[in-house]
Amino acid sequence: AEFRNPKNEHWTAIDRVHLAIFQPFSAIRRWLRQRLSWQNLNEKGDASDWFDNGGSIAELERLVKEAEGAPPPAPRIVFLTSADLLLGESPPVPWIVSSPPDGDGSVRGGLLAERETAIIGAASGTGKTWLMADIVRALAMGEPLFDYFDVSRPCRVMLIDEESSIWLLRPRWALLLQGRGIDRQRFAREVFDTNVRIAVDQGFSFDDDAALYALTEQALLFRPDVILFDTLARIHRRPENDNSQIAALFEDRIKPFKREVGCGLVFAHHVRKAAKDAPNDPASLLRGASDLKGQLDEFWFLRGRSGDPRSIFEHDKCRAMPEIPSFVLERETLADGGIRLTRS
Repeated sequence: AEFRNPKNEHWTAIDRVHLAIFQPFSAIRRWLRQRLSWQNLNEKGDASDWFDNGGSIAELERLVKEAEGAPPPAPRIVFLTSADLLLGESPPVPWIVSSPPDGDGSVRGGLLAERETAIIGAASGTGKTWLMADIVRALAMGEPLFDYFDVSRPCRVMLIDEESSIWLLRPRWALLLQGRGIDRQRFAREVFDTNVRIAVDQGFSFDDDAALYALTEQALLFRPDVILFDTLARIHRRPENDNSQIAALFEDRIKPFKREVGCGLVFAHHVRKAAKDAPNDPASLLRGASDLKGQLDEFWFLRGRSGDPRSIFEHDKCRAMPEIPSFVLERETLADGGIRLTRS
């Protein structure tokens, strides 16, 4: 009788079956959607549609049991053709954030390409939260990042923030928009409501099956180009210095999620305090397992002092092309109090 309960009418039939078997990833979901489509039920239909189409509780329970016993589909391996690898011109890197083109129109590098995984390493107080917010704004608007780097198009962006509170984010967003002369109501209507989703202090973790399932479903509906997480340490439950555990986190959780949604991922991450006689290159200062950098396509590093509005932006890793030379990132306070992040 649970399926007839009016309090559960907001659950779709897919949700009811899916939650019954508690499988967070795509293979079993695709299988169930196919099976339910044979029962003349649209995947967005709710329980009443199931019953209106002649379905019964017994039939739904039978599908659950059948799904539980069904082997998952074998993964499909896609091989490159000779044309992909050897013939014709090399395709351009599909940059989302790229350097301005040279005089001949060539793009020599970038900060983030389609479906890449990146980390922003930064110490506390160096402007990480400001940076994450301005990245969301620039991507969602399709405007240059830091008044310099080209953004290929207006993007759909999600931010999962487990570090900040709305009381911190609200005034900072207001100041960032003020710093660019952007009307808040117009931005909300024309950009935010269409291209931005922000979740704050939701307790998300890649190691929580229910939370991961919920985010996967929301992301599949929204179809983001990029999802940002603040911070990496707060969205898993593993010892961060254990190479095998961090490798498993990416291989078993993060990468399957990225493939399922088809988007890029950007993680903010804390860094170690520099020691007097220890290496101070970005990779050495990145907190946690040494294997972490190996999981990345891009590694950005903010080097600065807490409270200083100027920091050095170092591009320490780029799989696709040579890294961009370091530059100064300035958090400028304008005469009217607005904030603007610029490359200087």
